[in-house]
Amino acid sequence: ICWGILKYRDWSDGISKAVFESGVRLGVGAFNMMISLLPKRVLKLLEFVGFSGDRKPDQVYEANELLTYWLDIYPQSAVFQLLLGRYQAITGDLERAIDTFEKATTLPVDWRHYNHMCYWELLWCYALRADWLTAIKYVDKLATESLWSQATYRYMKATFLIQILDEYDVSVRPGTGNKANQQQQHQQQLAQKQLGPYKDRDAVLKDVDLLLKDIPKMMHRFAGRSLPLEKIALRKSKRYFNQNKKLTLPALELMFIWNEFKLIHCQQDSIMSFLLICENKINDLIRNRGQYQNFDDDYSLALLLKGVCLRCRGQLFQASMCFQEILELKQKITIDTYLLPYCEMELCQLAFDAGDIPEAIKRLQRARNTKNYSLESRLHFRMHEMDTRLEDYNRKTGKLIKKAGSETVIPGHKRSDSHSNSSIGSISKEEQRGDSESEVDITELKPMFPEFEEEEDFGGLNGMFAAEETFDP
Repeated sequence: ICWGILKYRDWSDGISKAVFESGVRLGVGAFNMMISLLPKRVLKLLEFVGFSGDRKPDQVYEANELLTYWLDIYPQSAVFQLLLGRYQAITGDLERAIDTFEKATTLPVDWRHYNHMCYWELLWCYALRADWLTAIKYVDKLATESLWSQATYRYMKATFLIQILDEYDVSVRPGTGNKANQQQQHQQQLAQKQLGPYKDRDAVLKDVDLLLKDIPKMMHRFAGRSLPLEKIALRKSKRYFNQNKKLTLPALELMFIWNEFKLIHCQQDSIMSFLLICENKINDLIRNRGQYQNFDDDYSLALLLKGVCLRCRGQLFQASMCFQEILELKQKITIDTYLLPYCEMELCQLAFDAGDIPEAIKRLQRARNTKNYSLESRLHFRMHEMDTRLEDYNRKTGKLIKKAGSETVIPGHKRSDSHSNSSIGSISKEEQRGDSESEVDITELKPMFPEFEEEEDFGGLNGMFAAEETFDP
């Protein structure tokens, strides 16, 4: 409708048209990009009724060039400041992203939801730096100002507080010897700072109880369906009280669900801190196995997060071992069944990074064949992304094969061309063995490359081939 108004209305005021057109183009562009992110089966249905999405992945440098150009013209633009912060975040520059988002919140913007988007980005930036207290500050702002999902905000705050408690418990763990006692006193002082405004551990635990207890009362339904994050919050809150007020790495689990680990591949300090958190939790699970009602589920979750951290550090073999161990526990995982298809996708990612395309396709198909698990729709987005990357890989590889005239067979590709087959067939067995005594008449050979069809194209190379025949190494 808006596009029709822009196209057919007789605009007398050029300024009004420019303002209206900018809004329409921004909306249509965002809508098309959103559609392009949808899984293939949904995308085909939308294309059938007239919608389309056009997006090319990995155009980060092009985005930076556009942002640089437009920010020189409109340095105080709220939209470009938000996009700049997002660009800095996805490239792993969290420090600059935080500065940009905080600057964006001070811009004079009438749309109050703009600040909410900035708060959302800021809380994840601080969470990825393991700065849980500052992340909680922005969650509180969202809970106060936004009406989107109070259950989600409460659960997120509870997960960050639980993470603070886990790190506090590790810091105050008793040691042995006089030197250990002195070190322990120093660690306890640091641990107390981790609690921030809370007096002690019990105060934090009490706040977590209150946050999770009220989540069932705050569930909402939109168009008859609940939000996926609210379903997670409800299920985890029940589990928290059922297993003696314990949850396994809930903050890191949320980061994994939201695919936030992709933002810190180059932030090795953050990855290392998360890896240590995972290893400490795994040791705690094994040490206190009897206190966990669903030990195998909790252990598998911690192992999955450890594997993701190892993958981000480039330790692909160790990461693969973690994921394989989870798949071996398939029959023992009773609640968090989503871990299995997500593990398959992680193994698919490892295989793709290693260049093992057939293995990546096999893992992708296994993940796609799994049905009826929680967070299924979120995994479909990752499947769609991997489909796009595989198609892009096949397209690029196909062009290289055609250009080179190679006879290399790659799964999913046809042989390069018929000229290669005919040329190879015309070479004698002695010539294929490389017999130095055999005489080769170069003029009788057909060209292996389709672009050299004319005889004169090879005329200048006869001397080279003749020299090679007489060369004695």
